[in-house]
Amino acid sequence: LFRSLKVALCLTPWIGIVWMHGLTRKDAPACGPFVFHASKWVWYSLALTEIYLASLLIWSCHVARNHELSLRRTAKSLGQWRENCQIPPGTQGPGRPESADTVSGAAFS
Repeated sequence: LFRSLKVALCLTPWIGIVWMHGLTRKDAPACGPFVFHASKWVWYSLALTEIYLASLLIWSCHVARNHELSLRRTAKSLGQWRENCQIPPGTQGPGRPESADTVSGAAFS
């Protein structure tokens, strides 16, 4: 039900644009000049809003993908760094414990 409603709402501006292109200036007096011109503005603005939101969604997915790939490259290089330096997995580096408990001095007493 919701999927068909979403499809109908996405297609409505495009159906309105097709309908408006079918009208001629001779049809304007039948529905009134204000309604004739206002409906053109409404249908086109709705269609442009849909295009803008779709491009915003696509851009957001692109940015999220780039961030994910960057994180994977960083994690891979960190893993290779740990292997090359032979650092145990529980530490960040030589003399740098990972957990806050060890930093507070509990590990050093």
